[in-house]
Amino acid sequence: MVLLHLLGVAVVIIVVINSTFLFGWSIKYDHLEEMVGLSASNIHKNYMQLLDYLQFPWIKNLHMSDFKSSAHGLEHMQEVKHLFMFDFSVAIVLSIIAALIFYRINKQNEWWMYYRPFKVSYVIPVITSGVILMNFNNFFIMFHEVFFRNNYWVFDPDLDPVINILTDNFFLSCFMAGLIYLEIYFLIINLVIKKQLNFRK
Repeated sequence: MVLLHLLGVAVVIIVVINSTFLFGWSIKYDHLEEMVGLSASNIHKNYMQLLDYLQFPWIKNLHMSDFKSSAHGLEHMQEVKHLFMFDFSVAIVLSIIAALIFYRINKQNEWWMYYRPFKVSYVIPVITSGVILMNFNNFFIMFHEVFFRNNYWVFDPDLDPVINILTDNFFLSCFMAGLIYLEIYFLIINLVIKKQLNFRK
C-alpha cells in the first residue's frame, strides 16, 4: 500500500509540473506584466524555457530570453532539475512494480485488503492542505530546508529576476493543485478496488 501511495505522489508531482495553466493564472492574478514589464506571452515563454530545462535531461544549460541568472541561481535550478529527474525515474519504476502488484492482487483476489486503507487515504490531502494553509511561508521554508542543502533557493531579484514571476501565490497554487490531484488519485484507486470487489461477489 505504501508503494502505491508513493507512486501517487510521484505521478502527481509530474502532473503539477505540467499544469501550466497554474502559471497562466498567476500571470493574471499577480499582475506579472506590470511587475516585470513584459507581455504575458513573453513571461510565459520564459517560464516554458525554465520548465523545459528542468524536465528534459538533454537540455544541459538554462537560458531564458529575458531573465539573467547568477551562479547560485543556476546551481539551485540544477538541483531542482535533479529532483525532477529523480521523481520521473521513481514514477517509472513504481509504475512497473504497481502493475505487477495489481496483477498479483487480481490473480489472488486480494482486493478486499486494500479497500479500507485506501478509503482512509482520503483524509491525507485534506489534513495536509490544512497544515499548508495555516502558514504557507513556514511550510515553504521547511520544504526547502528538507530538500536542499544550501540557501541558494533564496533568490536576490537583482541577480535572479526570474523569482519575480515565481510568486508565493503560484507556489501555493501548485501545492494545493497537487493535493487535489492526489485526492483524485485515491478516488480512482478506490473506484477500481470497489469495482473489482463488486465484480467478484
